[in-house]
Amino acid sequence: MKRCKKYTFVILVIGIITFLTIHVRPMEAAENQMYGNTCGNFQNAGWAAAYKGFQYYTVYDKATFRVSLKRMDSKGNSELIITDKDIHGLQNLNVANDSIYFNNGPNALYKVDLKTKELARVGKEHERFPRPVIVGDWAYYCDSSKISRRNAVYGELWRMKLDGTKKEQLDKRIGFIHWIDNGWIYYQVDADNTSNMPAYYKMKLDGSCKTKMNFERWNYPNFEGGWIYYQDRLLNALYKVKVDGTSKTKMLVGEYTSIHVSNGWIYYVDEKDKGKLYKVRTNGKDKKLLSKDANGAIQVLGDWIYYVGSDENRYRMKIDGNNKTLLK
Repeated sequence: MKRCKKYTFVILVIGIITFLTIHVRPMEAAENQMYGNTCGNFQNAGWAAAYKGFQYYTVYDKATFRVSLKRMDSKGNSELIITDKDIHGLQNLNVANDSIYFNNGPNALYKVDLKTKELARVGKEHERFPRPVIVGDWAYYCDSSKISRRNAVYGELWRMKLDGTKKEQLDKRIGFIHWIDNGWIYYQVDADNTSNMPAYYKMKLDGSCKTKMNFERWNYPNFEGGWIYYQDRLLNALYKVKVDGTSKTKMLVGEYTSIHVSNGWIYYVDEKDKGKLYKVRTNGKDKKLLSKDANGAIQVLGDWIYYVGSDENRYRMKIDGNNKTLLK
């Protein structure tokens, strides 16, 4: 009898392990798939990204008026990947599947193979993919091809396989993607059906479970640890709120731009303090000045901060403010 109970217990344990392996882990993988970039970088023009031990970034040459895409190894050695001579722009970087994806000026989507440096256009000639968010094998974007404004970053919400084999419309209303977090797309609809006013929604990655959210006036929204950190430009304050809309908390009062949240720290530029770059913990403590000459576009790659200086040059420094270096 005891032996039967012992066998029953073993079988039960094996069954639980099998269930977790088959059902839970794929779900976790779906929610934590490889992102092409981070939320904070995305909200600040996405001109830098990290991938497989390298840091990728763009630099602007004032003499030639060209933008170049480079990568730097852990020792600080840089290498040219491509210039924008033929494509007129390099922005909104996403690195995935050993390729780097980016927009050019008119919001066409290109990719460069990181091994061969071969350049290829993604999608058809007339298609536009402004500010794509790449998660796993999908690019999530707003199709702005029907918008008359050439560089519009809003449109109908779609997703497309990175190999171009499949496209799916997620929301036919004109909108704008803010970010994708834990299996949910957070986005704005410019004209809500009920109020004809902008409204915030979330939906699953396949477009299901569309849910209207009680949010308003997001600027630089950053998602981390179940919280959204953002600037309310009308109230001139930095807030945080849980992703379910509860526990809204005012953190700092002031005009802040280039907000970037990473690993428990908020990096931002204080417009009222001559554009100085600060960091503060997500609990509002330990505020520290990092740079006196920042203009914005903060990117965080590991323990490095990339930013645009007041002289319009691009720099990087350690997250403690040391080892400032001009990017060339």
